[in-house]
Amino acid sequence: MRQWDATGREDSMIAPTCDEARAVLEADAVGAGVSYNATIDILERNAANERRARPYLIEEDRVYLYGEVIERARAFGAGLLRCGLVPGDRLLILCADGAPFVSSFWGAIRVGVVAVPIAVMLSSDELDFVLRDSGARAIVYDRSAEGLVGASKLGTVVPVAVDVTNVPNALPWELVKDTTQLPVRTTAAHTAFWLYTSGTTDTPKAVLHSHANLRAAGEGQARQVLKLCAGDRILSVSRMFFAYGLGNSVYLPAGVGASVVINRRQAVPRII
Repeated sequence: MRQWDATGREDSMIAPTCDEARAVLEADAVGAGVSYNATIDILERNAANERRARPYLIEEDRVYLYGEVIERARAFGAGLLRCGLVPGDRLLILCADGAPFVSSFWGAIRVGVVAVPIAVMLSSDELDFVLRDSGARAIVYDRSAEGLVGASKLGTVVPVAVDVTNVPNALPWELVKDTTQLPVRTTAAHTAFWLYTSGTTDTPKAVLHSHANLRAAGEGQARQVLKLCAGDRILSVSRMFFAYGLGNSVYLPAGVGASVVINRRQAVPRII
């Protein structure tokens, strides 16, 4: 398995006034192993009473508040552990943009499971490669990938279905939940998620991103560069399974309590 490690940090990416973020990253860098979890820090900072009622995901037919997504992510992450996954296991996320994608991403990271978002337009051969290369223990998929998952060689990979039942022994997403588990201890250096390169010039490679990377991106890009705030609404043409879209629509807005407009239709000028 070929991987690129993206856990390097740049001090310039961290806001000079953000003492807490700097302390977490520097302490972990010298091996102190300070406990840190990106979901608890970034997403769940919106759990306070005045923030829970803010809209996070604005879909065409429904709005998901921060409080709702936080609870869904907590329950799903705990449910993964109940299904036999352990910290460090990989969870493939093969879903269109929306609440199941976002809740699965944050829920996995909360319990130390590594989230691996992948494109829904992969071929079955490409998905089989990712399944082998990642050693994934489970895969979350929805209608956009129903045929793809059904044609792939899952082996012992646990399929978790969002509103579809075409794969034998698939677990319904809404039933993979548990409210009794406590978050697993992670540090800033632990891997939070993988993203695969496109494979345009060579075999796709997994790029590893740490919990610290998520924090640094929020402080550096969201606050300093884009100057996002809670009153902002974000529409990203790039999908969530791409690096650019994952930042724009998932973790950068969560860090400041901003809202995300979800567009599942073709990104053409008339629709945008």
